[in-house]
Amino acid sequence: MASSRGRRAPQLAALCLHLALGLAPPPRRCLTKLSSTQSSSTPGWTYGKEAPTSDAWCFVRTMGEGREPCDVADETYLRCTAAATYKVTWSRPPRRALVLAKKSMDDAELRVASEVARVIAGLGIDILLAEPLYSRARARLADRGIAAALWESEDDGDRRPDFLATIGGDGLLLYANALFQRTAPPPVIAFSAGSLGFLAPFDAYDESADGGVENAMGLAAGLERGASRPPPPWPVSLRMRLRCTVFDGGSGDVLARHEALNEVVVNRGDSEFLSAVECFCNDEHLTTAQADGIIVATPTGSTAYSLSAGGPMVHPSANAMVFTPVCPHSLSFRPMVFPDSAELKFVVDGDARADAWATFDGRNRVKLKRGDELVVTPSPYPLPTVLRLGNTADWFGGLRTHFNFNVRVRQKPLS
Repeated sequence: MASSRGRRAPQLAALCLHLALGLAPPPRRCLTKLSSTQSSSTPGWTYGKEAPTSDAWCFVRTMGEGREPCDVADETYLRCTAAATYKVTWSRPPRRALVLAKKSMDDAELRVASEVARVIAGLGIDILLAEPLYSRARARLADRGIAAALWESEDDGDRRPDFLATIGGDGLLLYANALFQRTAPPPVIAFSAGSLGFLAPFDAYDESADGGVENAMGLAAGLERGASRPPPPWPVSLRMRLRCTVFDGGSGDVLARHEALNEVVVNRGDSEFLSAVECFCNDEHLTTAQADGIIVATPTGSTAYSLSAGGPMVHPSANAMVFTPVCPHSLSFRPMVFPDSAELKFVVDGDARADAWATFDGRNRVKLKRGDELVVTPSPYPLPTVLRLGNTADWFGGLRTHFNFNVRVRQKPLS
């Protein structure tokens, strides 16, 4: 078998020639891998034949501004430290968009959702609406000459959206994630119209030069009415998801499977007894957790329940899983961070005083009887969210605006 260096030699030679002549690097093809899986027994973030994304778009990886390309990242003993960003590259103009809004939206939020649908329809893109927005906004849109179709599930291949537009808060993004449990989620343009909006960088009510619905569609997405060519690449944050599979302890049958965007929580439910759960990483026994619960969070979920339980804040570009105990019966049981190559497994102890529960993104839960197993691995389908300023700028902007990150009175200088 050829060595990694031998396989890469032609690509490196072409790259060096382009750089030496002052030319732009060769065009990059769609990604077939988003992270290394050599050290993992589970599928990594793989695209292509194993996990097709869309006939309209794919992901490409580009270096950060001012950084040299690093095409030798998989060489032995070599690590690429150049900052990288991911973009959605279009092969054709988008044809269909799914617009989502909160179930409890008021009249003002309904007007904003209708405005988003109007702007998208004005670009020549078909509008799909899910309930309850379909029932509430269909007549309003029809009065403006806009026909909206009802979207029911990801299994409707003829009406698969090319991208999503959400008008709400972080909870709506979790709902959008729940709609795509078996297929790759389309890119999401998230407008903040909820209580917090930490994960929604676009402000639907912003009337400044670079804000508002129309500017977001034009500047961030590069969409133009009647365009015959694909839009420019969209910078996105590939938000890692967790593939959570529950197995019956007796038969080994799969009882449930969920793709979680924030976290999966194993807790004691309404029992008065502590949970007793055996914890494994890559089949290596870590510990027996006796606590109110255990949280396994993504970088996106690291600023949610895990943060409240004392876990660290993790940059959304990091491919990692955060393991955070909830009120453990031991002062030495501290949060840990595992790489995305890890497989975490949790088994309810056969001698536990009570069963446990597994909760996924706070939306669905499954009872774990004694002996049942929960296996957690990175999902092959991340959730791509369109960036407004950049991955770090959007993230720190949210921390400062919504969390008042490290806000304190400035120390006075010495006199």
